[in-house]
Amino acid sequence: MSCSLGSLVSCITSLTPSVSDSVERLLAQSRAFLALYQWLITGGCDHPSGSRTEWIQRLAKMFRVLYKKESVTTDFSERSRLLSAMYLLTGETELAYEQAYIDRCHTLSERLFADYEQLLSDHRDSDRNDPFPEALFCRNITDYYYPEAAVGDEWFDRYQAILGRWASQLASSAAGWQDVDDNVALTRMEVMNRNSYMFRDRQYDVQIAQVYRYYMPRLLHPEQLQRHSMYMLGACYDVVMQGNAYPIDRHGAAQLAEELERRMQLLI
Repeated sequence: MSCSLGSLVSCITSLTPSVSDSVERLLAQSRAFLALYQWLITGGCDHPSGSRTEWIQRLAKMFRVLYKKESVTTDFSERSRLLSAMYLLTGETELAYEQAYIDRCHTLSERLFADYEQLLSDHRDSDRNDPFPEALFCRNITDYYYPEAAVGDEWFDRYQAILGRWASQLASSAAGWQDVDDNVALTRMEVMNRNSYMFRDRQYDVQIAQVYRYYMPRLLHPEQLQRHSMYMLGACYDVVMQGNAYPIDRHGAAQLAEELERRMQLLI
């Protein structure tokens, strides 16, 4: 299916998020709403898709749906990703001016951190721990504590210890992490880079650049792009546009944006 840019804008703005939607669909809708909002308010398009007030109302509804979806979701990784989307909506839009949204995110974070502790306890004797929840937990930590590094805080100290372990695992490898899939590796890379620029902690910048050079050329290969999930495409886009420990890759971002647009057309 193909459509003009104006038609795509109209299609996205006509979406009605619902708690009954899948987590993947809601995350995709949230990303599309945020991207379109940011584009429109900076004058990127004169398509009549609504006033600033109407867009804030649309984003607020999106936040409420994500919040309700989190409350009925039991999978830790899905809850973590929903929380990250809520933090993004709050931090990157005018919702940031309303303390209630930030308070809701922080409350969910504290509940999620406690549940992560229980998750570790449940799998303490297992030889097959899933590394993805750990990486997502660390991403949630960066959202919760930004902009100040809370050294001495139990959760922040645990987060720092995890980053130190990730970095030490790279010290014995000229490539990437062993025995983890691309989702985990990409999330680790993003978290370590966020740690660098959000908390002004540059100690892992060499390792961040190392894993970026190892993973991204393969992940951005045209054949790979078609195989990625919507979540993976969005995560790749975030990483290539972060910069900081490595140059921003605008060509790679354009490739990802094109594939994301194609997938959004399939959702509509």
